Amino acid sequence: MATPSGLTHTVIMSGQPKISVIIPCRNMGAYLREAIESVFAQTFPVHEVIVIDDESTDNTWEVLQSFGKRIVALKGPGRGSSIARNLGILVATGDHIAFLDADDLWLPQKLEQQVRLLSDECGFVFADWYRSDNPRDPGGPRLPNYSWVTEGSVFSNLLLENFISTPTVLVRKELLGHTGLFKPTLIGSQDFDLWLRLAKHTLFAWAREPLVFMRAHAGNITSSPPYPYYQARLWQELLREHAEESAENLAYMRGRYAQSTYEAGRHAVRLLDIPMARYYFILAWKAHYDPALVAFWYLVAHLPRGVMSRLLSLKREFARRVFGGSARMS
Repeated sequence: MATPSGLTHTVIMSGQPKISVIIPCRNMGAYLREAIESVFAQTFPVHEVIVIDDESTDNTWEVLQSFGKRIVALKGPGRGSSIARNLGILVATGDHIAFLDADDLWLPQKLEQQVRLLSDECGFVFADWYRSDNPRDPGGPRLPNYSWVTEGSVFSNLLLENFISTPTVLVRKELLGHTGLFKPTLIGSQDFDLWLRLAKHTLFAWAREPLVFMRAHAGNITSSPPYPYYQARLWQELLREHAEESAENLAYMRGRYAQSTYEAGRHAVRLLDIPMARYYFILAWKAHYDPALVAFWYLVAHLPRGVMSRLLSLKREFARRVFGGSARMS
């Protein structure tokens, strides 16, 4: 496993980086103007601001038009932030890419601090961030809550925990020609997948102070009903993508994949989605997850739907009485 290591940063001799800022947006007209203005307030000038309106139905396009030629405003296909970001990357004319979400804000010295950390060996810089529902009360830095934050060669640590938030990233565009762009099929985890691919092509640097404010929203992807299915797909894809990794990293990915398929099956049971439950329990069995648990829940998934519903109700009532809440039992 990689251990945290420092970086020796060398000056880029070919001049200042030209930074293209990419902002995907869907129905964020209430926040978009403030996000764009936080880019123009940077102490390091940007080369261009590209905003992709992903079929918004609010006043997003009117807000974009009010900036005139100060920004590049594009119409997206309405198929999610990954495709919108990819579109922005493809039309960008800068040599570095920075990402911002339409409801988030950059602190004024964000880019200036990150540009200082770029070097010939280091083409990826991330930063700490704040997260709350109010920019005037941002709370504390987020990265102290993450266990494996490191810089330099980060693949093994990053595999254990995604400590990089997309609106904090500054990356050399040339690297994306080697790794490919965001994979839209990996819903909710496209950034993690891309960071891991990039970690095999460049050293990473960490701007240690919070340089981004992210708005907290109740509708986060991790709370969406299909999220456990997305996680199983993620670990399946990571195993395929990184099949030549070390034995230690492969063992970890196999374990996470096995666990994610079991958890997806259990999630399907809670939703009374019988075909999906059986499908994921078969995958969990093939992945050698706990055979007794998988066999038990696979049999439960063959009970009549009404019986399953009653058993789940009894289980929730038992958990409420014993634990005082809706604790989940493995």
